[in-house]
Amino acid sequence: MSPDRHLRFGEFSLDQRNACVWHGSETLKLKPKAFDVLRYLVEHSGQLVSKDDLWRAIWPDVAVTDGVLAVCLTEIRQALGDDAKNPRYIETVHRRGYRFIGTIVRSQHPVVSREEQLANEQEVSSVMPVRTGIQESQAQASDESPWMPASAGMTPLSSLDEAQRNPGEEYGQAEDINREAEEPPSFSPSSLEPTASSLLQHSPTSRVTRSVVLAAVLLLITIVLTVQYLSLPTSSIQSLTPSAQSLPLPDKPSIIVLPLVNLSNDPEQDYFSDGLTEVLTGDLSRISSLFVIARNSAFTYKGKAVKVQDVSKEMGVRYVLEGSVQKADQRVRINVQLIDATTGYHVWSEQYDRPFKDIFALQDEIVRKIVTTLKLQLTLQEQGILVRKHTNNVEAYDAFLRGLEYFWRISKEGNTQARQMYEKAIELDPQYADAYAQLGFTYFMEASLSWGADPQTLERALAFEQRALVLNDSLPLAYTVLGLVYVRQQQYDQAIAAGERAIALAPNNAGAYVAQADALSIAGRPEDALRALAHVRRLNPRAPPPSYAYELGWAYRATGRYAEAITTLQEFLSRKPDAMAAHLDLAISYWWQWLSQQSPAGQTLEPAMAAVQRALAFNDSWYPNHMVLGYIHLYQQQYDQALAEVERAVSLAPHEAESQATLAMVLSCMGRTEEALEAAAQALRLKPRTRDTHLGAVGPAYAIAGRYEEARDPLRRYLSRYPNILFVHLSLAAVYSELGQEAEARAEAAEVLRLNPNFSLEVHKQRAPIKDPAVLERHIAALRKAGLK
Repeated sequence: MSPDRHLRFGEFSLDQRNACVWHGSETLKLKPKAFDVLRYLVEHSGQLVSKDDLWRAIWPDVAVTDGVLAVCLTEIRQALGDDAKNPRYIETVHRRGYRFIGTIVRSQHPVVSREEQLANEQEVSSVMPVRTGIQESQAQASDESPWMPASAGMTPLSSLDEAQRNPGEEYGQAEDINREAEEPPSFSPSSLEPTASSLLQHSPTSRVTRSVVLAAVLLLITIVLTVQYLSLPTSSIQSLTPSAQSLPLPDKPSIIVLPLVNLSNDPEQDYFSDGLTEVLTGDLSRISSLFVIARNSAFTYKGKAVKVQDVSKEMGVRYVLEGSVQKADQRVRINVQLIDATTGYHVWSEQYDRPFKDIFALQDEIVRKIVTTLKLQLTLQEQGILVRKHTNNVEAYDAFLRGLEYFWRISKEGNTQARQMYEKAIELDPQYADAYAQLGFTYFMEASLSWGADPQTLERALAFEQRALVLNDSLPLAYTVLGLVYVRQQQYDQAIAAGERAIALAPNNAGAYVAQADALSIAGRPEDALRALAHVRRLNPRAPPPSYAYELGWAYRATGRYAEAITTLQEFLSRKPDAMAAHLDLAISYWWQWLSQQSPAGQTLEPAMAAVQRALAFNDSWYPNHMVLGYIHLYQQQYDQALAEVERAVSLAPHEAESQATLAMVLSCMGRTEEALEAAAQALRLKPRTRDTHLGAVGPAYAIAGRYEEARDPLRRYLSRYPNILFVHLSLAAVYSELGQEAEARAEAAEVLRLNPNFSLEVHKQRAPIKDPAVLERHIAALRKAGLK
């Protein structure tokens, strides 16, 4: 470093001791890394400085992208009023590097600030010149770059010691990748004002829409509460502490599309850059020979500096696609680069400067280039997504993109505004299938989150999705929402079929797997639901636990994995403590774990009681809360309290199969047989919210009442869907034993021991809720006869 304190050039003075640049008596607003780049160039004035030289000097031992350097140079040139095409200070030497060409005057005399001048009543000796291409308001702005606000950068996800900031963290991606950060843009901010006519023509198939579904429906198992998670703001997703654990690479080419940086100098244009990011993610997600990280995980990097090697480890992908977007007048400028993140090698980069009307062709070209570069094999269906178009109406597409922005606010007001935008898009283009699909989604959200009182809301959602599929039968979102509506209507087979079609059309769509997991769980296929959720966890590593933890906890419990269910639900509740249904499911998990003799030694039903009481505190009028509390009282042999709670549940939901089945179980255990049989018969006449779950209470109610023939079929049906529920096997073993079917009884006893080799008949006798001692003894004798001890 030069011993000279000040290096003067033109109207500027670089103050090395104070790490700032003076313009007359005022300091320029430069971020630390931009200052370091300028200082290095000034210190090597007249010399060719390569990018490698700058990386080694400014970011030693840290791999950063070309974009970081490009943004530094942009900020420097903006501050100095320099022009890359006609430089006064920093010259770009094509594909070789940079050279500082200003005349340097070295000085030890300090610059006197305006404050010091005023304090000393000295006359100001220098006048600030006019800065070429820079508005006065920009000259006195905050430290944010006039081209890229700090909020548009990206920071690495691994935890950092506050005392050791990551080099380059202030900066985002390249705004001119194809020229390798050589010529930062020189548009004026006024030239970047958006207009409605600046948007584009023809939407490609399922473009933004098919990506939107990636995280849109994150359901709770009881469909009444399915979309509770969606009330979480995006900021809560991005603030989660990332895992430092590296994920393995898939056995196929893998990629993440990082949010394209909005370089339009207008934050309100984020909807456009975000929309294009979703378009690319959605198109790539439909290619079965490629592994694509979900939109939600990718957007946790938005606004942060990023090291591609970290992204590779955290997401478990080999390739990173990054870039930037600028809109000016009737043109769009997109810079993209594909990086092999395991090595830092730039596989491919390109700059596109096209009229807005060519935006869809441009998007298709980027996808085709990735397909070609990675040598992917496409099916005929996948080839079609690169050429299909959906609207030729510029205003309709603009309304659609704005609708997406409102939709992702996940609020009643945002949902209403989004609906208005989609309706406008359809009015402008009545054949716009994507708009119909997204419009139907707003109605599903309204019904699920009780944002309106119209009983026809769900029917409208169904109608719009069906209309979308008439216009285009290859929209993954339409099939996904259709499946969600079918689940609400208890048409489980249709729901699963719609979900399978959505996944076939978009095999990398994490949101489709979440919706399918919900349908599978409700349909009584928890093992299949777990397999679907495994895809979600891998495709969306950064999804917050609430996005699928409720589904995961429910599936764990339904498969008899109580410890995992409890851990998952506790994690979920640590992040979303107001999720009433999760408290209830936690209570059930504790209760079933205790009932199956799989709880920790000495554990009682108190944790279950505490959890259900928390659920009741949120909503005393939701019938499942009273059902579960009634069960816990029953197993505590507090029969009057149990009956009171269950009767409350029935009064709240007299036409629900589950409430009637619970009443039958409590009455049977109390010895009120005739009333129990009447409630059981009523439960069998009703359709349960979750397929066959009511049979787990109806069967034991019949068995305790001594109606073994009537108990057998409900128990067998229940176990055909939920084969790992120990206490139902136990009940069926007793029934077979009473019917003289010894082989079958022993087979069921073997299932009990498979699920818990340490099962104790004596412990079971202590915990069984049968009030009549004689009935209890007969039950224990039947189990002993089946081979249990």
